[in-house]
Amino acid sequence: MARTLYGGAAADVVVTAQVIGQYTVPVLAPGTSLTAWTARTGGSQITDLQTVAGGAVSVVTADAAGRVLIFGPDGYTADLWLQDPVTGSRYRLPGTSGGGGGSAGIPESTLTTKGDLVVRTSSAITRLGVGSNGQVLTADSAVTAGVKWATPAAGGGGSAVLPNTKVVAASGSGITGDYNCDGTADNVEIQAAINAVGRNGRVLLTAGTFNLAATVLLEGSDDADVEGEIYLQGAGPSNTTLAVGAGVTAGLDLRKAVRCHISDLGLTVTGASDGITATHSTTPAAVYRSAWFSSIERVQVKGPWNGTHTGWGLDLDNVFRFRCANVEVGGTGNGIRMANLTAEFNAGDATFDRCFVEIVGNNGTAYACTSTAGNMNQILWQTCHSIADPANTGTVAWRFDGAGNTSHMRLANCNVEQFATSLLVGPSAYDIDVDFVHVTVRNGATLADLDGYDCRVRTGLIYVPASATITAVDDDNGYSRKPNIIGPMSIYADTGTTVNADVDSFAVVRDIVYDGPGTVAAVLKVGPGVTTQSPAIGLTDAATVATDASLGSVFSVALTANRTIGAPTNPTPGQEATWRLIASGGARTPTFATGAGGFVIATGTPAVTVSAIASGSTAEVVAVYNATDNRWRIKSYQMFTAT
Repeated sequence: MARTLYGGAAADVVVTAQVIGQYTVPVLAPGTSLTAWTARTGGSQITDLQTVAGGAVSVVTADAAGRVLIFGPDGYTADLWLQDPVTGSRYRLPGTSGGGGGSAGIPESTLTTKGDLVVRTSSAITRLGVGSNGQVLTADSAVTAGVKWATPAAGGGGSAVLPNTKVVAASGSGITGDYNCDGTADNVEIQAAINAVGRNGRVLLTAGTFNLAATVLLEGSDDADVEGEIYLQGAGPSNTTLAVGAGVTAGLDLRKAVRCHISDLGLTVTGASDGITATHSTTPAAVYRSAWFSSIERVQVKGPWNGTHTGWGLDLDNVFRFRCANVEVGGTGNGIRMANLTAEFNAGDATFDRCFVEIVGNNGTAYACTSTAGNMNQILWQTCHSIADPANTGTVAWRFDGAGNTSHMRLANCNVEQFATSLLVGPSAYDIDVDFVHVTVRNGATLADLDGYDCRVRTGLIYVPASATITAVDDDNGYSRKPNIIGPMSIYADTGTTVNADVDSFAVVRDIVYDGPGTVAAVLKVGPGVTTQSPAIGLTDAATVATDASLGSVFSVALTANRTIGAPTNPTPGQEATWRLIASGGARTPTFATGAGGFVIATGTPAVTVSAIASGSTAEVVAVYNATDNRWRIKSYQMFTAT
């Protein structure tokens, strides 16, 4: 028979002298033996008592501190009264469990399993065993206990659904998760958690290191109409690390038409392994997509920093409406790549915010947009930075290329340091708008290598270190209707430097400012229709006036007799120059040298006419150098009379 318990544990009940309502509670002397009664006055004495340990007693004895220990009479459930043998006073003592003063006592042995619950049926108190992982407690009047464990519905019907979340604990983390790793092939537990939440759930990784012996898949469907959201989140990129094992293709792969969000974790890679990849579906129903409406945020990918890694930090093909923010890649062979691999799909519509890439080794690329088939467009890169070792060859900071069309790209507030080529635009790429806030070049470097068309390159400061020879622009665009536009651009050429440029005759070069003791190509000093940034360069009056075109684009000479303007030396393709010819001491008639490197005068409508210059007046002659013909084409000869 269940027993009602009275009194308290040694630290629970201390009887002190005080008056509570109509009852007087005295101090019990240590060792006082009290008898038990059924009423305050009269009633029957209860002699069938038992200690909580099961010993039979007829009286209740206070301990050395005057405390009443737990005891219980057999079969009695109401309040009882303890009588002091010295004073005869009785003290009411309600039950702490059981009927009457409480409820029926429940032995500890009733609960057998972690998570068991105590429930009340219509007639008794009983045990409800713990449910399965992921189940929730649900009220149900049709079952005996009135409640039951049930698997939550997938939504709808107005019922509340708990978040579908699984925790994966790293070895040594001190945390017990839904899945617990041992430090070997931890991809098994991570994959199991991802599979358990399906396409609508969240997997949380604790702090610690997870060793991956295979790629973890975040997989969508081969049908773009099957939607879902998968979340994989760590405890921060410096706290949660996925160590990608040797020979493993990638740490994480966003596969098929998947919507997923990866955040707050780090990855380490070696060999040819990639950190995170996206692999597109090969079915029309999935529109050949991989990740879409997806994101990667607060993620770090680290290589071995010794030049042996050849993979990518992020290698993402056929992603669409994608966001990547606060991502760092360092010590790897390559940084972040976006690619379109199918003619049936246009990848892009993506943004990259506040990314940083530092690559190690030769021939690596920090950022790449490559369309091997079809089109890839509308990608914004903002506040993204890149660094390379100046000793490494073949490095490219930004690459836009591929046999397909790579177009409509925007770079804003980005910087580049120490790459062999800062910007490379392939012949199938166009409308690439680049804004470098700062560029540090190295000896032998090319700032902008432009084979595509309709591109715009602007920079803040370009720093050319002492004794370096660089090419600011190498423009091989052959589409004259859509020239590339170079500028505004600011150049500082340090001591002993040479800044070259190879620009097509129809390219637009404008708003170039320069400073420093180094040499800057004349074509970079003055753009079409823009006045020079420095005073006109004086020429020496002679029978044949010599011009070194590399010194600038505006020249001045006072002619003291009829003179020949000789063929300029050191011209730059597409260079435009102005000669100010001042008649001194009388009227003067200039003659322009013909033949190789010389001048040709426009004969169209209107034709250019060279006439005598009145004494004290100035003729301004504007000519453009055409490298194909090796001629300076005079396009205007204007007279300004002295006033």
